Amino acid sequence: MNKEFTFARIGYVYIPTSNIDESIEWYTRNLSFKLMDKFIDRGSFLAVLYHPYKNSIALLLIETEDDKRMEILRNGKPFPIMAINCPDIEYTYNYLKGNGVVVEDIQILGDGEAKYFYFRDNQNNFLEAAWSIWDPKDEIKEDFSSEANEYIFESPRLGFRMWNESDRALFAKMNDSKEVMRYFPKTLDSKETDDFLNRVQEHFKENGYGLWAVELKDTKDFIGFIGLLTATFEADFTPCVEIGWRLDNKYWNKGYATEGAKACLEYGFNKLNLDTIYSFTAQINKPSENVMKKIGLKKVGEFKHPRVEDSSLLKPHVLYKIDKDEYEGI
Repeated sequence: MNKEFTFARIGYVYIPTSNIDESIEWYTRNLSFKLMDKFIDRGSFLAVLYHPYKNSIALLLIETEDDKRMEILRNGKPFPIMAINCPDIEYTYNYLKGNGVVVEDIQILGDGEAKYFYFRDNQNNFLEAAWSIWDPKDEIKEDFSSEANEYIFESPRLGFRMWNESDRALFAKMNDSKEVMRYFPKTLDSKETDDFLNRVQEHFKENGYGLWAVELKDTKDFIGFIGLLTATFEADFTPCVEIGWRLDNKYWNKGYATEGAKACLEYGFNKLNLDTIYSFTAQINKPSENVMKKIGLKKVGEFKHPRVEDSSLLKPHVLYKIDKDEYEGI
């Protein structure tokens, strides 16, 4: 006879957050959770998220005005408030790191029978990723789409996401193309591309936005980047947030840059609450200047880019911008 138990399964892990929408976005993007419902209880928002595996427990985000994080201390040191099983812990580690999440080194137990590493979410809650050879096999929920919440935001044809390791080789090939880099001082080799992407990741960590990898939603083809970047070179309009793009030339003249840039403007003004967004390019780069015009930016001046050699035809630049109140009127 089967023994009866008072409780059959643990229900939720509770995670505090001072900004529930930002936390929903972080957990769906980085940990593959899916939002089931968001509602008000006892004066603040709660959000129920669930994971693709049938036997995984649900996550309950609790919005609170108290910015003190829930923390467990063990001998004076932080201890994880939630542990998540990883079918492939090396993949999980590289995926999180590639998304700009700060992760600690993987620790190995025994002769490799178990592995774990620690990381923190967007609210500084301390979490653990774990794997062992004894983990039971699990199945994906039938109603959980592997494609759900894979994009940070979308346009009709394009998906904006964080960079994957598989993007590096494709992006390096783009940067080695004289056609793609026609309006840049030089092409980039693979190391220069890696250095560029490392700076992109640091920018995401420091600012919460950056140059997003862009793919076609119907084919999943990576086509380049479109995004927002903090410009800090010396000029009378810097520091500022600029919008920029670089697409593989086989995807030119299809309206992708214009469509994607419009989606970035919407995200920048309505989600990031930016006040002003700039864009600039070499005077001879008429295709990019035309995109600026199409998305509603207005020309406000010209300047000589301080990081371009004086003898270069790319030195003279045009400067465009749009304010939030102007955007809302478009």
